[in-house]
Amino acid sequence: TVSREELQQLAKKYLNPVLSPRGDRVAIVAQDGDATDVWIDDLTRSVLTTTTLDGLSIGFNVWNPDGRHLVTTKRSGNTLHLYSLSTDGSGRAERLFANLEGAWPAAWTRNGRSLVVMQSGDIKIIDVADSVPRTLVATPPDEFGGRLSPDYRWLAHHSKITGQYALYV
Repeated sequence: TVSREELQQLAKKYLNPVLSPRGDRVAIVAQDGDATDVWIDDLTRSVLTTTTLDGLSIGFNVWNPDGRHLVTTKRSGNTLHLYSLSTDGSGRAERLFANLEGAWPAAWTRNGRSLVVMQSGDIKIIDVADSVPRTLVATPPDEFGGRLSPDYRWLAHHSKITGQYALYV
């Protein structure tokens, strides 16, 4: 645990802030050279805690619905894998979905049973119980972004279907 001032001395660049479901914490990626780690900024206590992945986090983080874990992408060699991190800094990062490589987390469903991911230019959903990715959106140009609306009824994403990037729902 460090102060915000100490974090500013530790890292050079901050990426992809993501607000927790209750709005009391922010997950950020702190990059120092080639090393990146996920930090949790507790907005009520003004305290930062690292949820390290040994400097190998890639930068997209998604809070689980209860705010106790983050899903992030970690580079292992030339391959990307999804990991779950405890947001209180305890425990070790756990790899998710052994059969899934090259995916980026986008959003959890409200019940926490499925995760929306971006993989190979498509948007997919993975049921935690069977770990099988199912395609939600796939067009010739790449899709990215995949965010669920607050009522979980709509999926917003970016695509270049018309030749220019646009937001689709």
